[in-house]
Amino acid sequence: MKELLAKLRSILTRKRVMWVFIVLAFFVLFCNKHIETKTQPFLYNNINILPKVRVALVLGTSSKRANGDDNMYFNNRIKAAYDLYYYGRIQKMILSGDNSKDYYNEPKVMRKALMDMGVPDSVIVLDYAGLRTFDSMVRAKKFLVWTPLWWCRNDFIMSAPFLLDERTVLLHTDIMPAM
Repeated sequence: MKELLAKLRSILTRKRVMWVFIVLAFFVLFCNKHIETKTQPFLYNNINILPKVRVALVLGTSSKRANGDDNMYFNNRIKAAYDLYYYGRIQKMILSGDNSKDYYNEPKVMRKALMDMGVPDSVIVLDYAGLRTFDSMVRAKKFLVWTPLWWCRNDFIMSAPFLLDERTVLLHTDIMPAM
């Protein structure tokens, strides 16, 4: 009898674990769909249909990878910021990034890269307190942001109650550079 009860408990425990797993899987799928639905109206991947906005927020990242190679995220952000200015989609850009160490200054490196491409210094505003995406977005208020799609959908949903309205535009690319 004890063996039968032990076996029954084991089966019930396995079934509970299975049901918990199923419920969690559906919850994750629901959350993912919710994020996609909420962010979709603000996402653009074509500069030709992108509305004109006054200010773009360019999020910082290191210009080099740990092994010394060029960081494609940095290169893509700088190219996108340049294109937005060149094609008249923005008037100003906020370069937000980490400046916590004397030898590491993301906004300064981004400014140099953009100025080397021909963007005038008068267009650029530096935000040295850009340690976190959310903080940079809160300080910028209403803006255009370029970032990879997976970043948009994950980070920006956190700030949706504060930031996503008809004046906010998220420009993305589905092309993720090889790491």
